[in-house]
Amino acid sequence: MESIEHKIIEVNGIKMHVAQKGQGPTILFLHGFPELWYTWRHQILTLASLGYRAVAPDLRGYGDTDAPPSVGSYTCMDVVGDVIGLLDAIAAEEEKVFVVGHDWGALIAWYLCLFRPDRVKALVNLTPWSGDKVKVAVKFIVGDVDLTYNSLGAKDYIHKGGFKKDVPLLEEVIVMEGVVEVTFEACGLVLDVVPASDFLCGLGLLFLDTAFAAGMETIEHKTIEVNGINMHVAQKGQGPTILFLHGFPELWYTWRHQILTLASLGYRAVAPDLRGYGDTDAPPSVGSYTCMDVVGDVIGLLDAIAAEEEKVFVVGHDWGAVIAWNLCLFRPDRVKALVNLSVAFNPRHPKRKPYETLRAVYGDDYYVCRFQESGEIEGEFAQIGTQQVIKEFYTYRNPGPLMLPKGKSFPHSKDAKTPTELPSWLTQQDLDYYTTKFHNKGFTGGINYYRNINRNWEVTAPWTGAKIKVPVRFIVGDVDLLYNSLGVKDYIHKGGFRKDVPLLEEWVGSSSVEAIPKGLVNVLDGERKSMAAKHQNNLVWSDKVPSVTSVPYLAHASLKNLFSSHSLMEGIQHRTVKANGINIHVAEKGQGPLILFLHGFPELWYTWRHQILALASLGYRAIAPDLRGYGDSDAPESPANYTCLHIVGDLIGLLDAIAADEDKVFVVGHDWGAVIAWYLCLFRPDRVKALVNMSAPFNPRNPRRKPLSAMKAFCGHDYYICRFQESGIIEEEFAQIGTEKVLKEILTYRTPGPLFWPKGKALESPPIALPSWLSEEDFNYYVTKYDKTGFTGGLNYYRNIDRNWELVAPWTGTQIKVPVKFIVGELDLVYNSFNAKDYIHNGGFKKDVPFLQELIIMEGVGHFINEERPNEITTHIYDFFKKF
Repeated sequence: MESIEHKIIEVNGIKMHVAQKGQGPTILFLHGFPELWYTWRHQILTLASLGYRAVAPDLRGYGDTDAPPSVGSYTCMDVVGDVIGLLDAIAAEEEKVFVVGHDWGALIAWYLCLFRPDRVKALVNLTPWSGDKVKVAVKFIVGDVDLTYNSLGAKDYIHKGGFKKDVPLLEEVIVMEGVVEVTFEACGLVLDVVPASDFLCGLGLLFLDTAFAAGMETIEHKTIEVNGINMHVAQKGQGPTILFLHGFPELWYTWRHQILTLASLGYRAVAPDLRGYGDTDAPPSVGSYTCMDVVGDVIGLLDAIAAEEEKVFVVGHDWGAVIAWNLCLFRPDRVKALVNLSVAFNPRHPKRKPYETLRAVYGDDYYVCRFQESGEIEGEFAQIGTQQVIKEFYTYRNPGPLMLPKGKSFPHSKDAKTPTELPSWLTQQDLDYYTTKFHNKGFTGGINYYRNINRNWEVTAPWTGAKIKVPVRFIVGDVDLLYNSLGVKDYIHKGGFRKDVPLLEEWVGSSSVEAIPKGLVNVLDGERKSMAAKHQNNLVWSDKVPSVTSVPYLAHASLKNLFSSHSLMEGIQHRTVKANGINIHVAEKGQGPLILFLHGFPELWYTWRHQILALASLGYRAIAPDLRGYGDSDAPESPANYTCLHIVGDLIGLLDAIAADEDKVFVVGHDWGAVIAWYLCLFRPDRVKALVNMSAPFNPRNPRRKPLSAMKAFCGHDYYICRFQESGIIEEEFAQIGTEKVLKEILTYRTPGPLFWPKGKALESPPIALPSWLSEEDFNYYVTKYDKTGFTGGLNYYRNIDRNWELVAPWTGTQIKVPVKFIVGELDLVYNSFNAKDYIHNGGFKKDVPFLQELIIMEGVGHFINEERPNEITTHIYDFFKKF
């Protein structure tokens, strides 16, 4: 009941209380005497779950609605006027609505149909009426011991033609035996309107079996705002949470049996409609259906409904299983144990895109390939009909690939002589539920998951080679088309699956549906006592982080003279490494534990030249790539290929190529390199030994505010990041200014506050002298490289700020769990922007980065700290890393 929304709406000069729930065509419920909106509570919950918007007001004079003092204010005209005002306020976009009335509510409904038939799509009334003809489609229900039914002449009027004469579009009369009040005594009955040309496109409302409906009514339904969308959730029970994730073409409803059973066994069973399905929002953009978006929804849901539980049980089927695997891959800290059905874990192949592979193996008629082009398969499904499409999918038992040739699609869909029969486990009422929901919503949301299989491959590059490290049970049917797909049986039975899912308890292959509840209950009741051990570093972490303002001397005097001779630069080796589908230029020197250096904007590997030389001489292997889009590394054309997931994917690919023998490496980042380093630690802490980051502190995701809108609100549209957003605009300005002047403007910026870049500003600025720490030779290196490549690659990082926010939703609230040292210049623009100082010094930073060991604020130093104070920065890096 808590999921029913209540509001006060001003209509027809009074304030009217309204209870409502659901999305879809409106059904208006009108109560009688002595009743309230509450008389319809059962119908509201049930019909909302069936894809309707159920609206029940307290009529004037009742409950929380105003009660005018004058007796003359309660005529049928006044009350119908209230109803019309209510419809204008809440359903202005709907020309007509469904209406249901009881007792006095039925009388008002008759009057509404009489006065304004143009506003009523169909009527279900629970009281007779005589007079002028009512010209809307009607179904009438009454109890056989109802006092109205047994009033003088009522039975004759109803059964001997008078009623039909006055209500010519009367479709059906139902007299319920032994029932006094239909709304109270037959609460399990869902209203049914006979299909007609203007009734729900011929679908109609449905009768559910009373016993089944009574059980289903105990399942609670609510809508929860998560990750920027409204998600419909079905749940029942108390105890440890089990999260059920459905596939295609399914809904929360696919888990109805498990919800009821496991709730009775002491669990809290929670089953959402995933994004794009059922009563959950369906974002219009295809790009909003990546695994990151959906796992982000799941994390948001868990934060909303199970915040007190560190971990939950998860059960997935079909696409729900895919999402569950990704949930375990991205956030194993949130999963207690997993039972997955149908879809085995599919480890990412670093060199082979999934769509192209499927097309090469199965051809263009393979269903996944047919689903790729937006609108095409939806058009074919529309011609076949929603119910037939659902039937075809649910009755498919061919242990081989599903082919959907153009114009032929399913084998039964065009052949009326061979109708598709429902299996014993799927009743007509079940099919009708799915049909109603998919008729209202369409198939596009679910199909968009398939349209992102290549995009998912791109954004999951950081998890190449990663294993599933939660306890797992896997169940699959022996005639499941996925189990019988190319190579799957060998993968499952010959060691590949166990290698990638080392905590796999067992797999169950069966054609019997009894295996599912048995396997599920066994794994839940037998929760493992020894979960995958969390990695703990041997360091004893201090509760307080020492804050140092400056380093007045160089602790390692032998380093002082390493930076004066540029001849030493010749000792740095350069090569190109193929990683994550692009060519990455890498500069490296030395042997020993690997240190990965990540530059920012507008920088290159070259920004680390001092540290490479010094740390290589101290026994480390120093490696500094040009990041994607910079210098001699490839620069993909599309801005969408510069998300944090792409860049971290590049780094994982690079480490796999050059340091396969090292489980973990040291990492150093500055500016955007620091941002990427935080993401690397967030996504793959198993690959990072310790981190030294500079300039950019960790920025925890705010689930309710996109970063760009926050920046615009704080700094306005001239703020440099805001100016960088539109492709081509700032590049054109930079071209007019010239590469040399642009680089000087940015590299010499030392104002302790936000950087603004109004149009034409730099053109009017006076000549800029190079600082002492940047020689003409060093500066010319940058100019030469940026003259060749332009600035677009680096700018594209900024253009993905909001998209990064969307993609990292699964990590909302996650801490950085690697040892960290953070260094920032006192005059750094980042340190002096957006309350950064307060976050760094007053506990927020330490809370989000609990293994933060040292915090260094360098007096009189600006943003490009590693070049301005190379000796001190090298000392800080060396002193920190030598602890490990």
